[in-house]
Amino acid sequence: MIEGISVRAKVGKYEILRSPQITIESKRRQIVGKASLEIPDPTGEIRQGIQIGQQVQIIMRYRCQNSLEQTWQGKVFSIKTSSDNLIVIAQGLEQTLLDTFITEAFYNEPANLVAKRILQKTGLAVGTIEMGNYILPHQIFSNCNIAQAIKQLSQTISQSFHVDMTKHALWLDNKQTWQFMDGDENGNIFIIETAKNIISHKPPQKENEMGEVETVLLPSLTHSQIIKIRDSVRDIIQTVQVQEVEHIMQLGKNRTIIRYGKNEGWG
Repeated sequence: MIEGISVRAKVGKYEILRSPQITIESKRRQIVGKASLEIPDPTGEIRQGIQIGQQVQIIMRYRCQNSLEQTWQGKVFSIKTSSDNLIVIAQGLEQTLLDTFITEAFYNEPANLVAKRILQKTGLAVGTIEMGNYILPHQIFSNCNIAQAIKQLSQTISQSFHVDMTKHALWLDNKQTWQFMDGDENGNIFIIETAKNIISHKPPQKENEMGEVETVLLPSLTHSQIIKIRDSVRDIIQTVQVQEVEHIMQLGKNRTIIRYGKNEGWG
């Protein structure tokens, strides 16, 4: 890893001291975040000790800069073997939305309150829920997971009260609190600038197309945050909402790939 950057990972009981590559993905339109870790394991000892469902933690930061830090958490989802390496795929804490099932009925209750009660069943805090105080005379969730319940609720509100919710997204913010809205994630507003931290920039060529910026590692950046792009080569100055983030950490090379443009909301 380049000087000044600290990356620490733990899978189950194993602290990963060296990894050819660690990748973390965060997408606004996709509820569950994902990480992949390549782990040297020539003897097979680690493979024997790692199981599906074990805890995964990845801490990436710039030394002495706590504001540029992210602690990613999740669980092992799959394990593959490649030569002398393991490739561990982990799903983020948002996976609880897919794993927690409910059977509930609500009568004459506002949509915001119903959504909060549903999300509280994940055991995580609930923040801003922009579902509106629309009263639902009758709402039933029959053995569906939390993600399906929130999707069903938002579609009911959209259809019954003609509310545009196409840009709303559901995500777990950097304080492990649920947010459901068409707004932005709080955090530093990073400036991506020519001759400072832009590695490459491919602006969108037409409407509803994604632009892509490759920059130095920005550990704390996640989807839905706001960034400013100052590309003097293309004479572009703009403020955009991040739709996708991919942090890629390799030996001798660390970078963040940002995609922006069309806001597709939550899937």
